[in-house]
Amino acid sequence: MHIVRHILYLLAGLSAANAFAQENPDELVTPLVPAPEVPLTEVLDPSVEIDLPDELPVDPPVAGAIPTAPSQNATVNLIAALVKKGILTQAEAVALIQQAEQDALLAQAQAAAAAAPPIDPAGQRVTYIPEIVRREMRDEIQQELMAQAREENWGGNKAPDWTSRII
Repeated sequence: MHIVRHILYLLAGLSAANAFAQENPDELVTPLVPAPEVPLTEVLDPSVEIDLPDELPVDPPVAGAIPTAPSQNATVNLIAALVKKGILTQAEAVALIQQAEQDALLAQAQAAAAAAPPIDPAGQRVTYIPEIVRREMRDEIQQELMAQAREENWGGNKAPDWTSRII
């Protein structure tokens, strides 16, 4: 579930970067080159070699922008891999990583706010009780209360007090 969320964030970031590039065409660093038309059977065959361009677009490195070691965050690892392959520029990657970190902080804050109050260790917390069990509990409680009411004479006397002495 978390991976899907990260991929959605990545796609949202890519669409935002694309919208930015359309609004500011003079700031484009590298144009996208369409992939060569290769039949799917050849692409899936690992023994087939595909000619790749000798020169990939090179961006000036941004200091400390993308970690070189693998991260525990799947989004950061995915973005770093996209930069390595030349699909994303360093600047786009930095923007995506910053957005992912902001989203992660926001998600953590929301999760902390929605956290349930601490549970008393002496008690038990039951989140779901089936309907059959509810009915059984209700019937047992009702029987216990009726027996206690009869013993303690909660309903009051409908007959005079002297009638209880006649057998």
